[in-house]
Amino acid sequence: ISYQGAINITPVPFLCPFSILQIISLRSGGSYTFRGTNAWIEDDGDSTKLIVEHGLVEVSAQGSTVSVPTGYGNITKEGEAPGPAIALDGDLSLKNVRIVRSALGVEVSAKINPLNNALIQGDAITGAIRGDQKTLIQFPIVGNSVQIEVRNPQGKRRVYPYPLPR
Repeated sequence: ISYQGAINITPVPFLCPFSILQIISLRSGGSYTFRGTNAWIEDDGDSTKLIVEHGLVEVSAQGSTVSVPTGYGNITKEGEAPGPAIALDGDLSLKNVRIVRSALGVEVSAKINPLNNALIQGDAITGAIRGDQKTLIQFPIVGNSVQIEVRNPQGKRRVYPYPLPR
């Protein structure tokens, strides 16, 4: 099966122990092999995120294969070998938060699990919230706080409110 976007694979009993389901991302080119596995796959730009809730998924790209077990995920970028298995973040943690007032607004930086996404004041942020660059929220800022929401691919979320710096 070839896909683009997001897909949830739910296990069903296979009558043949050699039966597999293979899915290929049209975005990253990664090939995912499932054997009665419950997993999520989501394209994000030129990469694909995999979350394995139950079972084992083999990810292949660029001649390399990585096994991703229960409770782990991985990221496969277009034109690259699959990334290593990354442990899932059950508590949706947000680390190294830094909020600094500037002349134009408030600069926010933080670190999250790369399998998760973050929203700052309701706007989707990709890359910036992972601590590799700062995100600027321009004035005026509604309310007296900055809200950072961390979401995982299964839809679980956690909101962190922080007071505006003086």
